[in-house]
Amino acid sequence: MTVKKKTQKGKRAQKNLETDVFNMNGESIGKVRLPPEIFNAKINPLLMAQAVRVFLANKRSGTHAVKTRSQVRGSTRKIYRQKGTGRARHGDVKAPIFIGGGVAHGPHPKDYSLDMPRKMRRMALFSALSDKFNEGKLKVINNLNELPSKTRNLVDTITKLKIVYKNKKNFPKVLLIMDQKKDNVILAGRNIENLTLIHASLLNTYEVMVNSELIIMKDAIEQLIGTFLKKNSKKDKDTKIETNKEKKIDVKSLKTIEVKAKDNKKQKSGTVKKRVKNTNTLKTERPNKV
Repeated sequence: MTVKKKTQKGKRAQKNLETDVFNMNGESIGKVRLPPEIFNAKINPLLMAQAVRVFLANKRSGTHAVKTRSQVRGSTRKIYRQKGTGRARHGDVKAPIFIGGGVAHGPHPKDYSLDMPRKMRRMALFSALSDKFNEGKLKVINNLNELPSKTRNLVDTITKLKIVYKNKKNFPKVLLIMDQKKDNVILAGRNIENLTLIHASLLNTYEVMVNSELIIMKDAIEQLIGTFLKKNSKKDKDTKIETNKEKKIDVKSLKTIEVKAKDNKKQKSGTVKKRVKNTNTLKTERPNKV
């Protein structure tokens, strides 16, 4: 009799993901392990769409503006009298009805920025990267330290990775993810039309989804792990526990001080009441009749 292990909801089976590492000639020189939390996450299209919407909204400057009749430079003189001319009544020349006047109901500066929690942003990025990996549109390349700073050489390496349109010479939109700023790669790739260079720590869902092919440098994988999968060390946890203990002790001591103060107030108020009662009893007592 076989017993099935129950898996918790919301958790995917962690697989040991491996993929080939290519050199500049497009040859496989080995394999590298990919973190399953990033490249084997649950694909959530709605979350990815939300992240793209937030990213595009935050890119808007919102500086569009027009001048109203109060902001247009000019005289405020009434152009002619109110009555007796037979014409329509008017004020100054800066009214929106006149040429050169202000604009009515035009656009004004606006803040279009939207906020999205960090966990949601990271889950959207992980689902986008997992989608690219499942489609086979993600390739790992060895560090391009020996690449000459020539556009032709970088184009040759990309074409050797078999990233080419069907029946076309030019290649589609490609995103090259670097682990650090490399001048030779930047000089070689800044003039290529469909190539985007980005640092691993600045990776976002929009850039992953807009580009059809991804090329990741081998060292950039460690950069992704360090940026998006940071976990608190034991030292940080110990310091947090100590600070919490200290806070609890301070709160208890404060509570005991408050309780003592309340008791003192009650005792004082009780003594006053007793005195008042005693005085009242003396006043209410009548002398015995002789």
